[in-house]
Amino acid sequence: MKRQFAVIGLGRFGSTVAKTLGQLGETVIAIDEDEAKVNAIKDFVAYAKQANATDPLSLREAGVANCDTAIIATGNSSAIIITLVLAEMGVKKIIAKADDEIHGMALQKVGATKVVFPEQDSGIRLANQLVSSEILEYIEISKEYSVQELAVPRGLIGKTLMQLDFRKKYNVSIIAIKRKDEIIVVPSRTDELKQGDILFLIGRHANIKKFINDFANK
Repeated sequence: MKRQFAVIGLGRFGSTVAKTLGQLGETVIAIDEDEAKVNAIKDFVAYAKQANATDPLSLREAGVANCDTAIIATGNSSAIIITLVLAEMGVKKIIAKADDEIHGMALQKVGATKVVFPEQDSGIRLANQLVSSEILEYIEISKEYSVQELAVPRGLIGKTLMQLDFRKKYNVSIIAIKRKDEIIVVPSRTDELKQGDILFLIGRHANIKKFINDFANK
């Protein structure tokens, strides 16, 4: 079943998260009080609504109560109210942008499951981590290419890189493997993947996403 995300607050961070999730094929509901920001995002998401996000009725009408995850990117005191409203609605995963540590503590107290202190690039990183829980870190190196760090999927344990041949099948390369306290840089094709390994992949965003989708549940 396809997941639904709500992004509330469409400043630099919020719009980056919403656009990236939309580009990754996820269903996104985007909300902001500013009509210009809503109009700027509407072509990138499933649904965009101008609304006061501290109003529970407006959030319900937008379908936020049915979302798996909500990202609150408003900052300031309104984020605390919105977090509380979403928690009472039963949204299971609430990620809130905090202005500082005290603000972050308050957000957690009222129901935020994760607090972030973002810049624009971390918005891209967060969106990719939300789409796949296997992604531990995400570094965009261009509009098309990224380096992504992920735990080795169960179905790949015990297989060599030669057997898997990621480059041929996905046009994705493993540039390093982290194994406990050791980093294997440019691993050999005969290297066997082991439980607990962390893979560092480089390739086009779409190719890495296909690789993760194919192996995530194996």
